[in-house]
Amino acid sequence: MKVENFYQSKLYPNIYVIDKKNGGKADSLNAGIEYSSQSLIVTLDADTILTEQALSIVNSTFEDKDVVAAGGMVHVLQTKTSNPLRDLSLLHTNMLVRVQMLDFLKAFYITKVSLARFRALAIISGAFGIFTKQALVDVGGYRTTIGEDIDITLRIHRYISGQKKKKIVFVPEAVCYTELPENWKDFIKQRIRWQKAFIDCFIHFRFFFWKTFLTKPVSFFYIAESFLVGTIGTYVTTGIFVINSTLNPPTFSPYYIFTYLSYIFLFSLTYDLVAIGMGKHYGFTFQKKDRYRLFITIIFDIFVYRFVTLYIVMYGSIAYFFNKDWNKVARTGRNYQTDSKSAA
Repeated sequence: MKVENFYQSKLYPNIYVIDKKNGGKADSLNAGIEYSSQSLIVTLDADTILTEQALSIVNSTFEDKDVVAAGGMVHVLQTKTSNPLRDLSLLHTNMLVRVQMLDFLKAFYITKVSLARFRALAIISGAFGIFTKQALVDVGGYRTTIGEDIDITLRIHRYISGQKKKKIVFVPEAVCYTELPENWKDFIKQRIRWQKAFIDCFIHFRFFFWKTFLTKPVSFFYIAESFLVGTIGTYVTTGIFVINSTLNPPTFSPYYIFTYLSYIFLFSLTYDLVAIGMGKHYGFTFQKKDRYRLFITIIFDIFVYRFVTLYIVMYGSIAYFFNKDWNKVARTGRNYQTDSKSAA
């Protein structure tokens, strides 16, 4: 879309604004890439707040010339305290925000840390992503799609697939905070969009995945873990449960249900505790008065939230083929730099 004008802030001279017709998120990002005069491009959501050391840590990371892209650690903005590099607070959060906070701890401190070590990081969060400008130019910029974050990460993986030394890294020490939905309507819309984006990229990059399935970790984990286990597995598990309860009621005894729920409880509890422990390993702790709230959040995560996300994965995977809407999520407009309260 046509750029109308280009402005420099008088109050903050390092800030520039591009005035252009609205061509969508990808078009805006591509305009920013084109007008940037620096070698590194940082992508941030509008409701993201960086910690003071984040950019200096990023600069240090890119001193390694083989790094072409990186993702920072993302915490939930509603849990931010006056000590954003050490404490997280659940005091002014509702249950939905708390369980998303726990979800982010698992996603970043377990999943992303693990995948990054295998060079299989498939998603750099748009809340805090860092790329070399040259890499973005070489891959042709952002594609107009419902999942720009995952798409650009996979495009760069494909771009560096023939360059053994080039890499995409995760930098957990570079911390930011981003706002998450505070009501179920916006939460479901956001997560369904994420699942649609996953399916969209699976289809768009299918030839790259199958061609490099046994040679590139990102392809192996995307197909084996994310698609077969994370998506197809939800249908299989649900199908077995429904069939057994419908066609074989005598064998579908309370003992069977108890065993199934016990497995879910033990596995999920371990996963949650390890995530909290990993957060503590990187310096983030909860106050003593948050322990009861954290305990209730874990119980809610195990017996309610995981089944909601199961539904979202199943619904979003099918809905992609009928509706590719972006599903915009409402923002609170809260000023987290000054407000003492977050979610109700």
